[in-house]
Amino acid sequence: MDNHAQVSYTTPLTAEVTQRYTAQLTEQLDLSASGHNYKLIWTPTSLRWFVDDQAVFIVADVKKIPKIRMYMYFTLFCNPGVERDGNSSNVFHQLWIESISVRKLSNLAETEEVVKTSVWEGWKYGVLFGILGGVLFCLSIAGAVFLKKWRAKERLGWRSRDRLSFKNNSLKMRMENDYLHRTISVPLSAGIYVIPPENLTRSDIVLGKGEHGIVFKGIATGLYGKVGPTVVAVKTLFSTEDNTSADASFKKELDVLARCGHHLNIVNLLGVVTTGRPSLLIEYCQYGSLLSYLREHRPPFFFSHVSSEGQLLPLDKEKYEKEGNRLHQKLRNDTSDHALLSTKDLINFAYQLARGMEYLASRPIVHRDLAARNVLVDKGKIVKISDFGMARQEGEYVLQDGSIALPIRWMSPTAVLNKTFNQSTDVWSYGVLLWELFTLGELPYGDRKIGGNTEAFLQEIIDGLRLPKPELSPNDMHDLMRDCWVLGPDTPCPTFEELKNRLDSLISQEISEYYTSLDALYEKFNEEHERVHGSEQLSDQLLEEQNPIH
Repeated sequence: MDNHAQVSYTTPLTAEVTQRYTAQLTEQLDLSASGHNYKLIWTPTSLRWFVDDQAVFIVADVKKIPKIRMYMYFTLFCNPGVERDGNSSNVFHQLWIESISVRKLSNLAETEEVVKTSVWEGWKYGVLFGILGGVLFCLSIAGAVFLKKWRAKERLGWRSRDRLSFKNNSLKMRMENDYLHRTISVPLSAGIYVIPPENLTRSDIVLGKGEHGIVFKGIATGLYGKVGPTVVAVKTLFSTEDNTSADASFKKELDVLARCGHHLNIVNLLGVVTTGRPSLLIEYCQYGSLLSYLREHRPPFFFSHVSSEGQLLPLDKEKYEKEGNRLHQKLRNDTSDHALLSTKDLINFAYQLARGMEYLASRPIVHRDLAARNVLVDKGKIVKISDFGMARQEGEYVLQDGSIALPIRWMSPTAVLNKTFNQSTDVWSYGVLLWELFTLGELPYGDRKIGGNTEAFLQEIIDGLRLPKPELSPNDMHDLMRDCWVLGPDTPCPTFEELKNRLDSLISQEISEYYTSLDALYEKFNEEHERVHGSEQLSDQLLEEQNPIH
């Protein structure tokens, strides 16, 4: 029998191509416009991925397809930016494997034995474009890869365990030039968090990207209130022609985080580097964004215990554990709290998020961008509210700059039309977040294309349009959602304290006490911090006057 293989692959630059080969097949894509070359090389026994002629991943000597969720995703940051429509943009390239098909061909005869495994749903985040590559796993006599299709879906939260760390020195040197090399002053409230740059070791593992920078995984020492090295998420600023906006956003988020104190259910500030590449050091959360986490736990990775009438049923622990163990073995996953999600978990998430928002409201801090993409999931199924770039420490905040993009689908009409933000507008967003929970990450109002018709969409909301009851939601949770979406002075919306108290009836006392016990360390940190440093409450204007950017 001859050793033949058949490969099908698709990229955004080519139509689907199918080739049979006996030796080596090379697919090379020219990315010179962004400073890099990308290449895949298939042989009947191995697959190699190259960037700038250096191998970044190799698959070899695979005899069969493992019975696991076989997905892989990496993002490669490239510079210089590419000019598009007169604007310079940072460029990200992606390689996404969606499914794998292996075909055994006997002398290229028409009869084939096909073994196929599907890969869990993924999301696309790209500033300019993505690149779809193929991958193969080989049988002992022949192997081939079928890259099924490119599925694009916007993704605003990334997962660290889905990344490959690049050890390519040429890439690392290029990346060094993409960040702000300067000194930036910090608000007085954040002074205790400053560490020297030599105390931070930043890896090449990308956790996410924002408007003004990129987030890496790192290790820091000498952090306030910490002993020894600590794994952190490092939010690093981009370098742009005009750094004013990035600097202001950096200082604002830092100020809010520093004044906020620490809580179990928010992503807490751990440190800040002000020289070289200014960076915020925040808590690292193992499972990444809640949005990604929910989407990855769609059936068969979700265990519902809600009746067809919407009644919450007791969790069948024996059945749940049996199914969880089965998936745990199938996925070969070392993290037992990750394999299976249940209705009880979603209610616990809702409770934790209400606790976190109750704490923020007590400071008082208005988040303004509460959504599943801005919540992170840590080990033990602990959720933490993150992304304080839009947050403000005011009881009520009026947005003066109409050019700032707003997350319309998550916002109340009052917030959008009046550009006024307070606890009530955060409560509305919390209700939408609950809807995201119980739809496992669906897009709110996904059947509507808002585009330039913002006013028409908002009018529909004012006239009574509301998100439908999620199939997985108990009736009590849907009632709570709808109470978050009230309009008008006659029926005031609940506070986060009231929402938390209502959720108390849906969770066990044991769970409630467990979260309270976990919060004890954070409360101790806050008490010690306020005892030693006090609680400065300088105005934003005074902070700007006392801390000009150097």
